[in-house]
Amino acid sequence: MNRLLEILLAVHVAGGAVGLVSFWVPALTKKGSPLHRRAGRVYVRGMAVVLATSVPLSVASFLEGNWVAGTFLLYLFVITGTALYTGLRALKSKAGPREFITPMYVATAWATFLSGAAVLVVGVATRTWLLAGFSLIGLTAGPSALAFIRRPPTDPRFWWYEHFGGMIGTGIAAHVAFLNFGGQRLIPGFNLGDWGMLAWFVPVVVGLAAANRIEAHYRTKFGARRAVARAAPVES
Repeated sequence: MNRLLEILLAVHVAGGAVGLVSFWVPALTKKGSPLHRRAGRVYVRGMAVVLATSVPLSVASFLEGNWVAGTFLLYLFVITGTALYTGLRALKSKAGPREFITPMYVATAWATFLSGAAVLVVGVATRTWLLAGFSLIGLTAGPSALAFIRRPPTDPRFWWYEHFGGMIGTGIAAHVAFLNFGGQRLIPGFNLGDWGMLAWFVPVVVGLAAANRIEAHYRTKFGARRAVARAAPVES
């Protein structure tokens, strides 16, 4: 059993390393270019490995009696899996929000919110403030998704924002995991234990700030294009 868990953990870390490295290629290359797409597919596969192995690892933690670790791993699976699904589904929903709001999307929205609430309860009950702090992700992302379902956006470029928002969300998870777990296994002497909560929350804050700035940039860019198109004279 221990040997199996060691293999699962090694595969989990390897998938995370692939995801961490490949994340930056689509992030820094021209959107929609062949390189962007190829690197994106590699990234998705790496994160899929991380998600697939995180479930048995969380179950193993529960079986060992470590409810805090098991709860946290399962929670990360929910919020990271939701972000990955959102980012991928957006690319197939260019015709409008109704293609985006699938039963799976509704299920992930509720799962994100409810898992955030559960993690908050466990975190407060066990005085695990890291867990309680991370619960805010689910408690904000879940209601935001549910509001999206109730009032879908009218912006035709909504899928663009949902795509990079979802992928940045998975990137945040990859960086948090590397700084706190994977780096210690892959790089001798790597340890950010003295950084306390910074190694956990800095990637979240930086990633969310980057996502907001990128969205604002593209909303301005696309808005200017629409304004030019409306102002262009119509040939008779």
